[in-house]
Amino acid sequence: MSLFLGNIHYWLYHKINWLDSFEDRLVDYGNDKGMNMESLLSDLYQKYDQPKRNAPLEQVIDESNIHGWLQARINESEKRHASLITQLLSEDGTSLEELKSIFHQKGIADAKEAKGRHEKPEELYATVNNYILEGMPCDRVSVPENSTEDEFTWSTAECLHEAHWKEVGGDISNFYTLRDEWIRGFVSTLHSDFTYRRINPSKQTIERKVS
Repeated sequence: MSLFLGNIHYWLYHKINWLDSFEDRLVDYGNDKGMNMESLLSDLYQKYDQPKRNAPLEQVIDESNIHGWLQARINESEKRHASLITQLLSEDGTSLEELKSIFHQKGIADAKEAKGRHEKPEELYATVNNYILEGMPCDRVSVPENSTEDEFTWSTAECLHEAHWKEVGGDISNFYTLRDEWIRGFVSTLHSDFTYRRINPSKQTIERKVS
């Protein structure tokens, strides 16, 4: 490990790579719909660079500007993600419901590879937070509100995604609809007694299912 890199940098880099990991499934979906995905990806990569594809962080990061490099990768990843989804939804024959299924299934697959304790709702949230990208750690976007044996609730202090979606002509509601579906599949697979629910635009909860 580099003397300049700490666990938090690798943790954040994992979250960036996680967001990029949706690309293959979305590209397969677009190909199945008869879209020219090779051309679409070429355009995206010209605008927002290519994903790092889990290249070792110490080999690709600018150690003279660690914070700036990571922030730039977040911005690029968010724009690629937003643009790819927006382009897919603009094509005839594609639907948000089909994309929701892709995100849900990926949540299930990711949960099967997740590490950590998953007995309490707070532990489930901690594992969710090892994946979803909410800016830099210093942004402190997610604010815990309530933690019991049956429920963990948190709020979002600020939406860091909308500007990226607006830039590519997308609808931010699609972002939350799809990410919520990933979380739902992820949480229920980590522990079948719990489920995820969005209470309102800024508040979410992981709660024990009612028997």
